[in-house]
Amino acid sequence: PGKVKWIFRDYPLDGIAVKVGAIAQCAGDDRYFGVLGMLFKSQSEWARSSDPIGEVKKVVRFAGMDGNKVDACLADEKLTDGVVQSRLDGTKKYDVNATPTFIIGDQKYSGEKDGKFFADKVAELSKK
Repeated sequence: PGKVKWIFRDYPLDGIAVKVGAIAQCAGDDRYFGVLGMLFKSQSEWARSSDPIGEVKKVVRFAGMDGNKVDACLADEKLTDGVVQSRLDGTKKYDVNATPTFIIGDQKYSGEKDGKFFADKVAELSKK
Protein backbone atom coordinates (compact mmCIF):
# COMPACT_ATOMS: atom_id res chain seq x y z
CA PRO A 1 0.00 0.00 0.00
CA GLY A 2 1.30 3.39 -1.00
CA LYS A 3 4.28 1.91 -2.86
CA VAL A 4 3.01 2.46 -6.40
CA LYS A 5 1.47 5.35 -8.23
CA TRP A 6 -0.06 4.42 -11.57
CA ILE A 7 -0.19 7.14 -14.20
CA PHE A 8 -1.95 6.36 -17.45
CA ARG A 9 -1.07 8.51 -20.43
CA ASP A 10 -2.58 8.43 -23.88
CA TYR A 11 -0.17 7.36 -26.59
CA PRO A 12 -2.19 7.40 -29.81
CA LEU A 13 -0.57 5.74 -32.79
CA ASP A 14 -2.81 7.29 -35.46
CA GLY A 15 -5.56 9.84 -36.03
CA ILE A 16 -8.35 7.46 -35.05
CA ALA A 17 -6.56 6.71 -31.78
CA VAL A 18 -6.34 10.46 -31.10
CA LYS A 19 -10.11 10.74 -31.55
CA VAL A 20 -10.81 7.68 -29.41
CA GLY A 21 -8.51 9.00 -26.68
CA ALA A 22 -10.39 12.29 -26.73
CA ILE A 23 -13.73 10.48 -26.50
CA ALA A 24 -12.51 8.53 -23.44
CA GLN A 25 -11.22 11.75 -21.84
CA CYS A 26 -14.59 13.35 -22.47
CA ALA A 27 -16.35 10.65 -20.44
CA GLY A 28 -15.10 12.37 -17.28
CA ASP A 29 -12.75 11.31 -14.51
CA ASP A 30 -15.27 9.00 -12.88
CA ARG A 31 -15.97 7.05 -16.09
CA TYR A 32 -12.70 7.41 -17.99
CA PHE A 33 -11.21 3.99 -17.21
CA GLY A 34 -14.55 2.24 -17.65
CA VAL A 35 -14.98 3.77 -21.10
CA LEU A 36 -11.35 3.10 -21.94
CA GLY A 37 -11.81 -0.55 -20.96
CA MET A 38 -14.88 -0.85 -23.18
CA LEU A 39 -12.99 0.69 -26.07
CA PHE A 40 -9.99 -1.60 -25.65
CA LYS A 41 -12.24 -4.68 -25.46
CA SER A 42 -14.07 -3.71 -28.65
CA GLN A 43 -11.04 -2.34 -30.49
CA SER A 44 -10.81 -5.21 -32.97
CA GLU A 45 -14.32 -4.39 -34.20
CA TRP A 46 -14.27 -0.59 -34.41
CA ALA A 47 -10.66 -0.27 -35.58
CA ARG A 48 -11.34 -2.44 -38.64
CA SER A 49 -14.64 -0.80 -39.47
CA SER A 50 -15.15 1.45 -42.48
CA ASP A 51 -16.62 3.94 -39.97
CA PRO A 52 -14.57 3.54 -36.78
CA ILE A 53 -16.01 6.60 -35.01
CA GLY A 54 -19.55 5.47 -35.82
CA GLU A 55 -18.75 2.12 -34.20
CA VAL A 56 -17.12 3.83 -31.20
CA LYS A 57 -20.31 5.86 -30.75
CA LYS A 58 -22.21 2.57 -30.42
CA VAL A 59 -19.80 1.37 -27.74
CA VAL A 60 -19.77 4.52 -25.62
CA ARG A 61 -23.52 4.98 -25.61
CA PHE A 62 -23.51 2.33 -22.86
CA ALA A 63 -21.58 4.85 -20.78
CA GLY A 64 -24.22 7.51 -21.37
CA MET A 65 -22.44 9.25 -24.23
CA ASP A 66 -24.71 9.86 -27.19
CA GLY A 67 -23.59 10.80 -30.69
CA ASN A 68 -24.00 14.53 -30.01
CA LYS A 69 -21.72 14.34 -26.97
CA VAL A 70 -19.11 12.41 -28.94
CA ASP A 71 -19.26 14.96 -31.77
CA ALA A 72 -18.84 17.79 -29.25
CA CYS A 73 -15.80 16.02 -27.76
CA LEU A 74 -14.23 15.61 -31.18
CA ALA A 75 -14.82 19.28 -31.98
CA ASP A 76 -12.91 20.32 -28.83
CA GLU A 77 -9.46 21.09 -30.24
CA LYS A 78 -7.98 21.66 -26.79
CA LEU A 79 -9.00 18.12 -25.83
CA THR A 80 -7.61 16.47 -28.97
CA ASP A 81 -4.45 18.60 -28.80
CA GLY A 82 -3.97 17.36 -25.23
CA VAL A 83 -4.14 13.73 -26.37
CA VAL A 84 -1.53 14.43 -29.05
CA GLN A 85 0.63 16.30 -26.52
CA SER A 86 0.54 13.28 -24.21
CA ARG A 87 2.16 11.21 -26.95
CA LEU A 88 4.75 13.88 -27.73
CA ASP A 89 5.64 14.18 -24.04
CA GLY A 90 5.98 10.41 -23.66
CA THR A 91 8.28 10.22 -26.65
CA LYS A 92 10.42 13.17 -25.58
CA LYS A 93 10.63 12.60 -21.83
CA TYR A 94 10.68 8.79 -21.67
CA ASP A 95 11.67 7.72 -25.20
CA VAL A 96 8.40 5.80 -25.52
CA ASN A 97 8.03 4.23 -28.96
CA ALA A 98 5.58 1.38 -28.37
CA THR A 99 2.45 0.51 -26.45
CA PRO A 100 2.19 -0.51 -23.79
CA THR A 101 5.28 0.99 -22.19
CA PHE A 102 5.87 1.15 -18.46
CA ILE A 103 8.31 3.43 -16.68
CA ILE A 104 9.36 1.97 -13.35
CA GLY A 105 11.92 3.95 -11.43
CA ASP A 106 14.28 5.06 -14.16
CA GLN A 107 13.80 1.98 -16.38
CA LYS A 108 11.58 1.59 -19.43
CA TYR A 109 9.79 -1.68 -20.21
CA SER A 110 7.74 -2.24 -23.35
CA GLY A 111 5.19 -4.93 -24.08
CA GLU A 112 2.56 -6.74 -22.09
CA LYS A 113 3.56 -7.60 -18.52
CA ASP A 114 1.88 -9.75 -15.89
CA GLY A 115 1.23 -9.02 -12.23
CA LYS A 116 4.32 -10.91 -11.07
CA PHE A 117 6.54 -8.67 -13.19
CA PHE A 118 5.18 -5.57 -11.44
CA ALA A 119 5.31 -7.16 -7.99
CA ASP A 120 8.97 -8.11 -8.55
CA LYS A 121 9.86 -4.60 -9.74
CA VAL A 122 8.16 -2.98 -6.74
CA ALA A 123 9.98 -5.39 -4.43
CA GLU A 124 13.31 -4.54 -6.09
CA LEU A 125 12.71 -0.82 -5.70
CA SER A 126 11.59 -1.26 -2.08
CA LYS A 127 15.00 -2.75 -1.26
CA LYS A 128 16.85 0.34 -2.48
